[in-house]
Amino acid sequence: MGAAALAGLFLCLAAGPTAAMECEGHLVEVGDSEDQILQICGEPTRREVRNRGLSQDYGGLEWQSPETEEWTYDPGPGRFVRHLRFENGTLEQIRAGGYADLQ
Repeated sequence: MGAAALAGLFLCLAAGPTAAMECEGHLVEVGDSEDQILQICGEPTRREVRNRGLSQDYGGLEWQSPETEEWTYDPGPGRFVRHLRFENGTLEQIRAGGYADLQ
């Protein structure tokens, strides 16, 4: 397998979901709260509210969508950006993005 193919494979694997990420020597994991992550990692580079927990009424059946936010942490040049997705204040997913200096 050539170097370009190996690099592509590595990037594909790195861009998938992960179970944890490190901040200041501590692990942040799926299931942690927004408050816990703010205490460990500090304020994210970017916050985006995707869904504000809207209620819908379907003929007498009420449905409440989860409040969803995505946070981005940019650790700096040569390191992967991390995207954290929260539902109702709880971390549901951690994804690695590309290198911070290439985005």
